[in-house]
Amino acid sequence: MEKHDLIQFLRETPFFADLADSHRDLLATASSPFSATAGERILTMGQEARYFSVLVRGEVTLGIARGQGDLVQVDRVLPHGFMGWSALIPPHRWSCYAQTVPAGGFVLFEGQRVRELCDGDPVFGTAMMTCLAKAIAARLMATRHSLVENCS
Repeated sequence: MEKHDLIQFLRETPFFADLADSHRDLLATASSPFSATAGERILTMGQEARYFSVLVRGEVTLGIARGQGDLVQVDRVLPHGFMGWSALIPPHRWSCYAQTVPAGGFVLFEGQRVRELCDGDPVFGTAMMTCLAKAIAARLMATRHSLVENCS
């Protein structure tokens, strides 16, 4: 994805909606494209979280382990959806599993680099943490709805 296209994609992505263009430019310096095949596990609970991502195409299911390893789906991510906040929040370990349903394309953001950018520019850091808080709140609400549906 060309830089201009990446910046436009970030502008259209709800997670980054409140960021200034200059902050999207900063994020672009920490990004890279990534593709995954259908059915590929892209996050494994407990492993080191080195990146967060935005889905460009495809679909991803998010789940947690129950008992002896049965996975329970708690949410799904669609294009322009954000996942991977564990890369930004200590202890930087995945808190769920993620698996592509059809093949997926992503923009990955290197967690360490973004944390350094946040530390170096407090205005950017505050804006990123606001975006992150909104994403966590939305995921929490989606998980609550999923629990209600599965327990009814």
